[in-house]
Amino acid sequence: MTAKRRPADVLREARKRDSLAKRARVLAVVDDLKATGEPITFLGVAKAAGASSWLVYAEGVRAHIEAARTSQKGTQRRERQSGTTANEWADSPSFVEGKRLRRPGARGFERRLLRQFSDAF
Repeated sequence: MTAKRRPADVLREARKRDSLAKRARVLAVVDDLKATGEPITFLGVAKAAGASSWLVYAEGVRAHIEAARTSQKGTQRRERQSGTTANEWADSPSFVEGKRLRRPGARGFERRLLRQFSDAF
């Protein structure tokens, strides 16, 4: 006959299984992002894996994400240097800044300004 398990033991085992499953999902998401060439960020990985932002900074997981980010940076740099990116202009700082200014919230602000000035004339 086996020893009777206490409720605390059952809870501890369930937490451990859940934790291992979440860590596995995080590592799988990192590998998927790396394979597709998507930017790897801590918050992006946490959201895609359905895990907490705390977990992606945990020991072991953080090292895996940082290694993937480092290898991804090297790949992007090599592509820029060799000219193999689809559009080199799209990587330029001026394009990125313009893209930031064209975000939806900025467009709403521009519309309000236009309405304000059109009413004045």
